[in-house]
Amino acid sequence: MTSRVGPFSGIDTRLEVERQHSDAAYCDSLMNALEQLIKHVAITLVALLPDDDTGEKERYRWEYALLRTSSIGGWVSAVQSVAGGPFYSALSNQLDAVGLPAGIEQMTARVREGEWQYGVAAATSNALDAALGTARSDHLRRASLLNGLETVVQLRNKHAHGAPRSIHKSDVASWLARAYQLTLDNLELLRMPLAFCRRPISGGDSTVIVISGDSTKLDVPSLARLHGESGFRNGIFLAILEEMRYTPLLEARSDLSDFFYANGDARVATSDAEMLSYISAERRRISISDWLNPPDRVVRSETAGLQALVPRRESFTNAPSLSPRYVERPGLQEQLFDALQDPRRFVVTLQGPGGIGKTSLALRAIQEATASGWFDVVLWFSARDIDLREEGAASVDPDVLSLDDFARQAQGLLAEVGSGPKGPISPSDWMAQALGETSSGSVLWVLDNYETLRDPVEMFGHFDRFIRPPHKVLITTRHREFRGDYPISIGGMTRSEFDGLVNQEKLRLGLDLSDRQLEELFSESRGHPYVVKILMGEMRIYAQSAPKRLLQRREDVLDALFERTFDRLSAGARHVFLLLSTWRSLVPAMAVDLVVNSRGPDQQGDGGIDTESAIDELQSLSLVQIGVFDDEPWLDVPLPAWLFARRKLTTDYDRIDVEQESELLQLFGPTTSTDLRHGLRRPARRFWEAARSRLEDPKEFEAWGPWIERIARRVPEMRGWVADDLEELGRHSDAEKYLRRAVEVDPSNPDLWLRLAQHYEARDLDRQALQAWVARALVHDATFDDVAFAANKMNGWLRRQRVDLTADDKRVLVSPLIEVMERRSDESDAKAFSRLAWLYVNVGQPHMGLAAAERGLALDPDQVDCMSFVEKMRRPGPPRSARPRSG
Repeated sequence: MTSRVGPFSGIDTRLEVERQHSDAAYCDSLMNALEQLIKHVAITLVALLPDDDTGEKERYRWEYALLRTSSIGGWVSAVQSVAGGPFYSALSNQLDAVGLPAGIEQMTARVREGEWQYGVAAATSNALDAALGTARSDHLRRASLLNGLETVVQLRNKHAHGAPRSIHKSDVASWLARAYQLTLDNLELLRMPLAFCRRPISGGDSTVIVISGDSTKLDVPSLARLHGESGFRNGIFLAILEEMRYTPLLEARSDLSDFFYANGDARVATSDAEMLSYISAERRRISISDWLNPPDRVVRSETAGLQALVPRRESFTNAPSLSPRYVERPGLQEQLFDALQDPRRFVVTLQGPGGIGKTSLALRAIQEATASGWFDVVLWFSARDIDLREEGAASVDPDVLSLDDFARQAQGLLAEVGSGPKGPISPSDWMAQALGETSSGSVLWVLDNYETLRDPVEMFGHFDRFIRPPHKVLITTRHREFRGDYPISIGGMTRSEFDGLVNQEKLRLGLDLSDRQLEELFSESRGHPYVVKILMGEMRIYAQSAPKRLLQRREDVLDALFERTFDRLSAGARHVFLLLSTWRSLVPAMAVDLVVNSRGPDQQGDGGIDTESAIDELQSLSLVQIGVFDDEPWLDVPLPAWLFARRKLTTDYDRIDVEQESELLQLFGPTTSTDLRHGLRRPARRFWEAARSRLEDPKEFEAWGPWIERIARRVPEMRGWVADDLEELGRHSDAEKYLRRAVEVDPSNPDLWLRLAQHYEARDLDRQALQAWVARALVHDATFDDVAFAANKMNGWLRRQRVDLTADDKRVLVSPLIEVMERRSDESDAKAFSRLAWLYVNVGQPHMGLAAAERGLALDPDQVDCMSFVEKMRRPGPPRSARPRSG
């Protein structure tokens, strides 16, 4: 059965009490109910994210953000990003497996009037209009549930600023109640069960109570055993068949009399945040120590291993000590700690760009491992050849460069404690044995800066073939080829992490920065900790300089961060990276593919670059950042990488091709983050405005056709823009082609049929025009005025013999008009009935026409057209329009 206890039961009770109290109180409570509903949906979606590295990273990201946001807009953004982003398929498959196949599609699908999601969007839109005392000026053709949630955000903001006024609250409340109830009754996602789990002090099975959702497919006793045996904390969990996912953003009283949702107000000093009950309005605070994710550490220059094993707490190790300036990163640390303790993980990889914090995170894991006794021995090997120091990059000598180096160093270290394989064998054979035998106890083998090895593939193959439990391998690398069993990606800092690092460096440097400087520093550095530190050092000297100019002074920093990565790029990724460096703008991925693989009419590309794979490679190496908006990936190159690529382009073999492509890329115009709300429409419009002056030659226009068609697949309005300009140039056949293609793609759009009909009529293509007018009248979204207009057009043209229709023609064109007018007769006025009457005459049914005219007179006895029709029908002989034509 579908449960309606818990949070929804409590809020329903409050709604009923407030409804009986006053309209104003009821309206306010409905706003709270919708806010709770949005948070509930977001919490469920975040908990549903896949339980793998990528999903866990995304889940942590949203938990971290939602614990800090005090705006309901932040929660709606989470719903939009999780439901409509790259996890769409994974979430859909997961919900399908539990019998909720439409759970995600219901959130994102754009539907027409008649569907419940449309009803929610329309109700919230009407509520907003009622709150503002305005009337809707447009009619939603299609809408999604997400549209409705976005409107709730607008209404919530207006509510906070005094709207609606008391006199409007009754109307607002009625619309909000409809939106709330439609969502509760229909949204499959709300049927995902949430369970309150509490483990008894004495041990054993936990108490599990399903507080919301559908519990029919749950094995509650098994969940109780799982919770009791797994050491999970007490709290609320999403139950996915036999899995449980903790939901830290939702808490409950132990007696389930009240429920609390995360409500922002995070405080760094006390490491806590606010929780709010929408039932009682009570607030409480919870610890967010698991979501602090503080600033990254400073990379030390002394990362070489010690020359001998030394005892450290419960283990022996030669690893260097962790920097005292390292700041905890609970999210990444927990992920890494779990991987090192998981018996299924043998080779764990920390992957990320230079200076991002891989080495320090590995050292932090070693600190935890030696303190907890996870391994008997921790061996540290450094292949580092460049230290990223605060004063700049410095070359250093790596400890190991080959498998033989690795084996000899390990053999010497283990010999000091009397363990390791014995006998005169080759270094590679010794390594093969050491990775499998247990004379040294359990060993964690750590190799820092893995990509610097002379043959990293050979080393990785050795690990992969010979590592056996209880041993494990941990490697840090800039490159993703060496993923292991458990790759962990490390990226730039969040804003709060950035603030923490900046505060630390400001004290150390004696530096004072304005809010504007901080914003620019964060924006341009993209949260890269080493870049932030370098820039702050430069800002101490050049206080008023912009980050871009400061970085240009530090070519050594750019080389240290990107040279090695750039050398390893595939040809396609290298080409795309250089192209993106020619322009400081957000760029849609579609535009990159167009200019790389089809360079316009003068020079067609060979189609040899898989831009999707190239972009994926660049993203994995942190050379580009990708954001998805309007279902389109948008590419952004961080400032340090952009400056590096600009310098590389000056001497690159592909420079001429890249600069030619850049000219075409810039036809799409510059795009900033604030422009993304327009999606692809704005760059598509800019492209057409820039390109149309080049297309007056029909042959050149034909060559650009594939570009226009490709863009129009994502921005259908483009076909209309093209058709308009072609009409102005007098190229009517080309304009017709684009109008017809637009109708083929969206045949239910009455506006497109209108434009096509007008085009035909202006060209005196009367038969085709009449077909278009009728087609417009028959689409679902046509107004009754559209239908009556088509009927009038048909009658007039037949009467004036402008078109000549056979009986079969009339069956195809006139009869459907009659059917739709009869079906929608409750919308008809007397004049429209007169038009229906003449349609009947034109298909040889004057008696039906007379009945239609009499129905019109019943509505308006003085309607002259109906009166005239009845008079003509009652005269002897057929009416004029029905007489046989002369000649």
